Amino acid sequence: MPLTAAHHRGLLTPGILRSTALLVALASSACTWVSAKDYADAQALLDNDGDGLPAPGDCDDKDPKVYPGAADTWYDGVDSNCSGDDDYDADADGFVANEYEGLVTSGVSGSGALRTGDCDDEDGNINPNSVDTWYDGIDTDCAGDDDYDADGDGATSVDYGGDDCFDGDPAVKPGATDAWKDGIDSDCAGNNDFDEDGDGWAPEGLGGRATLYAPDAPVVEDGDCDDADPDVNPGLSEVYYDGRDNDCDPATVDDDQDSDGFADDGTGTGEDCDDTDPAVNPDAQEVVTEGLDYDCDGDGATFADSDLAASGPAFDAEGSASFTGLRSIRLAAGPAHLWLAVGAGSMTLPLPSGDETAYDSIVAFGIPLEDSTRGIVRRQYLLFHPASPSDYSLGDEIDFVVVPTTGSGGNPADILLAAHSLTRSTERLLRIAGYNDVKRQNLGAYTEIPGTSDLSDLSLMSGDSEIVHAVGCDPNTGSLGILSASLSDLSIGVARTEWIEAGAGETLCQVDTFDDPGISLVSVDASGSAERSTYSRNTPSAGLTAAQSFPGVTMAEVDIPEAADARIVVYTSSSGTVSVSDNGSTVSISGLTATGAITAMVTGPSLGDPAPDLILSGTQSSGDGWFAVGSASTGFTLFDIAAGDGGTVSDAAAWIDERGNLHTFVVSDGALRYGTATY
Repeated sequence: MPLTAAHHRGLLTPGILRSTALLVALASSACTWVSAKDYADAQALLDNDGDGLPAPGDCDDKDPKVYPGAADTWYDGVDSNCSGDDDYDADADGFVANEYEGLVTSGVSGSGALRTGDCDDEDGNINPNSVDTWYDGIDTDCAGDDDYDADGDGATSVDYGGDDCFDGDPAVKPGATDAWKDGIDSDCAGNNDFDEDGDGWAPEGLGGRATLYAPDAPVVEDGDCDDADPDVNPGLSEVYYDGRDNDCDPATVDDDQDSDGFADDGTGTGEDCDDTDPAVNPDAQEVVTEGLDYDCDGDGATFADSDLAASGPAFDAEGSASFTGLRSIRLAAGPAHLWLAVGAGSMTLPLPSGDETAYDSIVAFGIPLEDSTRGIVRRQYLLFHPASPSDYSLGDEIDFVVVPTTGSGGNPADILLAAHSLTRSTERLLRIAGYNDVKRQNLGAYTEIPGTSDLSDLSLMSGDSEIVHAVGCDPNTGSLGILSASLSDLSIGVARTEWIEAGAGETLCQVDTFDDPGISLVSVDASGSAERSTYSRNTPSAGLTAAQSFPGVTMAEVDIPEAADARIVVYTSSSGTVSVSDNGSTVSISGLTATGAITAMVTGPSLGDPAPDLILSGTQSSGDGWFAVGSASTGFTLFDIAAGDGGTVSDAAAWIDERGNLHTFVVSDGALRYGTATY
């Protein structure tokens, strides 16, 4: 079919034109026959897109912009330079950026299948398959990590301007929980890991150690007893009563500032009433002359502040002593012990072995003078009845002396002697009872005194030749009983001399042996008039001889101290004034209204002195006890004795031993109490 103009207009495409040109070229070469191969070979040399490269060398002969050597624009999906590269992998490292995942490059076989994750497509060494070198500032493996945070804990290494003190452990970083004492600065605070409270001290045994990752942390000493409190370490001074051992010194106890073993809270209301003075505590002795409350019992004058049961190892401190019909307490000192004699209608003593009860008995309690801090260590009965006697009863008055002797090895020992009366329905006895501590032997002798009423007073004193003398007076008949016996006599129960002086006895009678073998007797009648008489030690039956009167003196109580080298008479007037008469010189104690019996003794430190000091004691109208120390020539200093239980004192006796320890016994509301103080 002939071609029309329309055909020419619509069908003469570039390909047809190129074919026509190819036929013309073949015809002009004088060939009259064109084979298919020739045609195909000729066709392969054609440049369809006119970019100057025929099809064999042009990867896309339809696009004049695509040919080898053309400028390739990356990431447009066209291999413009016909290099065969994936257009989305500019650095040819086999990885494409995430945003080009699956995109195909036109004309490149296999493109669109490369792995993603390339974070820098300009550097073939940077891709997810590379090994990252830390701290070079390049994310070589495209992990997205901070190149200065190798452990991935979110903190930059301190070596590169950050604050991670160890970039090899994610558990070590600022803000991490620090486990103290493991030697690692886990929170990078720069602290010594063995000094939790930062006070410069480590607990015992942990000082001197370095802390990992804290090269500038100070090395600290050990000895911190509370590493959670910066106000507690050995470098501080103790702050008392704050509940902490500030200086970590066991010797400075927080609630015991004076280190005396007794606590306080700083107010003086604890068991230690003055925690700044180690001499003041409940175990201390009062210092009599200072008036300070050394033993914290609330009163500087409470020298007898222990119940008898708590007064020494002779008793069970958990028990309780009780007395019914307690007689006047009598005190005497021997070379080995200080003894207190007690008579009672009945008594129960709490012994370590159990309670012991006695009736109408006399017992002596002994305190060792070698170590009086032990308290009462001995009890010795001078008269003992385990059951109430049916035929007689113990009289109201007793007196007591201790005769020195020598025991085994030449050690000092004591012989205990008590004078007392026993009354029966038809008679009464003046008796000496005793105990020889060396021979472990009971002693005793008696004489009968006509009448049945009790004796109003009696007295006992030792004299020369180991002879003891007892007198007793009867206010009803006026008769006076005299009894003397040697220690050997007492061991077999006989009297050396005994005599009843009719009409000579009075309400008070006191014997003294200052002129032995001449024995003196101070007697006081019902009106208070007193005189001193003498009789012969060996022949009291020869009668009494008047020796001294006391004009203008009215006596209510009288006592004569044993062991004095001069005749001394101590007495109380009817008004309660206590006076001391010594060889004609008399002195009264001012500021005292005495009541009841008086105990007069030579003080231990002045025993044997030509002019010894006396200690006088008794009760006063205030309801307290009292004692006074001095002499007729120097005067007396008066002190109060208040019972530790706050009771009313009905009897009191005191003595100062050779070491200057004051011993006091009081009867407070019927209870016997013992205490000590320093004089």
